[in-house]
Amino acid sequence: MAGKRSILPLFILCSLAAFSQPGSKFKTTLRFEFGVPTSKGNNAFAESFTGIYDLGTSVSFGFSNINLGLFFKYKQFQVPANKIPGLNTLQNTLNPGLQLSYDAWLSKGVIFAPSVYVGYNMIAYQKVSCKKETAVTSGYTGINIQPTINFYFMIDEWFGIGAFGGYNILTYNFNPNDICLNEFKSYTADDKVGNTRFVTFGFSAYYDFARKGDSGL
Repeated sequence: MAGKRSILPLFILCSLAAFSQPGSKFKTTLRFEFGVPTSKGNNAFAESFTGIYDLGTSVSFGFSNINLGLFFKYKQFQVPANKIPGLNTLQNTLNPGLQLSYDAWLSKGVIFAPSVYVGYNMIAYQKVSCKKETAVTSGYTGINIQPTINFYFMIDEWFGIGAFGGYNILTYNFNPNDICLNEFKSYTADDKVGNTRFVTFGFSAYYDFARKGDSGL
């Protein structure tokens, strides 16, 4: 079942190829995303952190509306007072990787762009407080996959703005004991089991370097 779920986003992208516009040409696009993530798991992570921002940019190279490119994301979560009073611990993540996307023109000025991000994550913590134990604040890594849906509304032939939503699964098993959160809050053994997961919603921008007439408008 897990394997089928992992290939579903790729299947959707390939299926959309049937709607590719005739005459599509090679293009290079620059894309930006600014969103707010919401932690969903594991339980220890969801009960301790709230999302601050999820910033991303990518450069994609495409032909026949299918694009492959490089991306870089920077994400930050924080321990808020309503979850653990008195703490201000930050989790920062650097996330480079590859992006596969498809640009489906729904109308003359609207692009529906599903995509899949696969990348490497470097995780570190700041403003960690401990009473007795010693925290390990850096050196955490993991691989993530993030299916995302974007809608772009083109302002002119090259530039558009829009909105997106994505679901991120990261092979990093958050343990609150590593950063002394267990000294301020109680966790069960089950709370510490499972990969890190979160959803992100926000705004996006799209710039096509193709000349006028090549972008599909």
